[in-house]
Amino acid sequence: MFSTCVYFMRVCVTLCSWALCVKNCGDGKLCLSQWRTGEVVLLGLLSGPLQWRTGEAVLLGMLSGPLQWRTGEVVLLGILSGPLQWRTGEAVLLGLMSGPLQWRTGEAVLLGLMSGPLQWRTGEAVLLGLLSGPLQWRTGEAVLLGLLSGPLQWRTGEAVLLGLMSGPLQWRTGEAVLLGLLSGPLQWRTGEAVLLGLLSGPLQWRTGEAVLLGLLSGPLQWRTGEVVLLGLLSGPLQWRTGEAVLLGLLSGPLQWRTGEAVLLGLLSGPLQWRTGEVVLLGLLSGPLQWRTGSNVWSSTVEDW
Repeated sequence: MFSTCVYFMRVCVTLCSWALCVKNCGDGKLCLSQWRTGEVVLLGLLSGPLQWRTGEAVLLGMLSGPLQWRTGEVVLLGILSGPLQWRTGEAVLLGLMSGPLQWRTGEAVLLGLMSGPLQWRTGEAVLLGLLSGPLQWRTGEAVLLGLLSGPLQWRTGEAVLLGLMSGPLQWRTGEAVLLGLLSGPLQWRTGEAVLLGLLSGPLQWRTGEAVLLGLLSGPLQWRTGEVVLLGLLSGPLQWRTGEAVLLGLLSGPLQWRTGEAVLLGLLSGPLQWRTGEVVLLGLLSGPLQWRTGSNVWSSTVEDW
């Protein structure tokens, strides 16, 4: 019996068949353990279909404990590749693996160790709430840093507008628009979100000031200027936009409309006085000057 066990132990060493050892050697103490068999796969002593089968066993839960963790880690380190790598990555998305391994797989996406469909699916998992905690924040920040690109970048940005993400990440995405880290339709949508009241607080003020500094342009710049006329923005920002007209930072139709707003009484206080004074100094011209001048003339006649 002992010689038989020794024989089959050699078979185990060659074939890594745990079931064969148990069948022929009883308790199998003389044969390779389940853990050792898994480790030889990690060390590359076995290859071909058997290697794939062991890797798949991890996904199916046939192996557990430290071996499961180590197999998952070798995927992150690139020791395993092909279909097995993809399946292990997808197992994280499906919740088959958890704990530190799940976090490390998510971080591997941020570091570029994984690519292709898996990278996109992990990114989308953040949007769908399948992953949470620090990893969710880091994926969002990766968009700001340019580590992720394409449709995923747009979807993460839109998730901020839709309220799927909140807190510091929401603010940082808004600031990224001001700093030019994001561009295209997303930049416009974030800017419009300020106009629609989806974003508030300091970010709203900074977006308004960005118009004054020329960081934003085109239709968004005009719309922000118009919301001042409609009273959607108030306080210091309203005053600064009015003063920007006096300093020539804004031009075109917006400048005319702000000047007319003074005539219609939409603006008042020191800003109204200063607009009247610039007419006397010749800083404004054209139809606006005539309309302002007419009001001054009418007032002078009435006073007289």
